[in-house]
Amino acid sequence: MSFIITTFSLFIVFFDKKNYSNSLLAAKGVKYSGKPHGTILTVDIAGHNGDLHAVATISLAPEEIYYLDPNIGLFKVDKQFSLMDINSKIQNTYRGAQVLAQIIITRK
Repeated sequence: MSFIITTFSLFIVFFDKKNYSNSLLAAKGVKYSGKPHGTILTVDIAGHNGDLHAVATISLAPEEIYYLDPNIGLFKVDKQFSLMDINSKIQNTYRGAQVLAQIIITRK
């Protein structure tokens, strides 16, 4: 299920709910797409009875992508392997976690 929600006149919010099965390869919002944007990822933490956690990425330029996890901090992501780097950080912190949905926030 995917749809666009406009919340403010300056921003577009895109919500995409899928089960990414431990892979961010299908997550469109992580890599830089031509203009700065942020992505909030919903993570299902394995073994925690349906507990969900949110992490975020901020893509400012092709070579400037950041990963934010409120539990562990803000990190600059390896630009060449950004999806693998982010997935590695998620899996190292929350073993067996699955990314369930993404919310992409961009300027109009």
